[in-house]
Amino acid sequence: MRLTVFAISFIFSWTVFSQDTLTLEQCIEFAVKNEKHYIQENYDLKKVLLTQQYHKFSILPSLSANTGYNLNFGRKLDAFTNTFATSTVQSQNIGLT
Repeated sequence: MRLTVFAISFIFSWTVFSQDTLTLEQCIEFAVKNEKHYIQENYDLKKVLLTQQYHKFSILPSLSANTGYNLNFGRKLDAFTNTFATSTVQSQNIGLT
């Protein structure tokens, strides 16, 4: 079976034609006609190089710090004495990542 597939693919490979040779004028005409493709490829190359430079800096560790301050003021009812008490609660959060 393998030999048959190999033989068939070998026979059909002889029917493949090679590329045509182009003169200098034909090359210039082809380049002028496909200038949009050149611009797109140039843009893609610059984009890839910029992405590569960005990823070089992504190796470095990141450092982040934050802080928060809260102040709560209110009155609460004391159940045992049946009186109101004024309450002030302050809190501060500090974080480093």
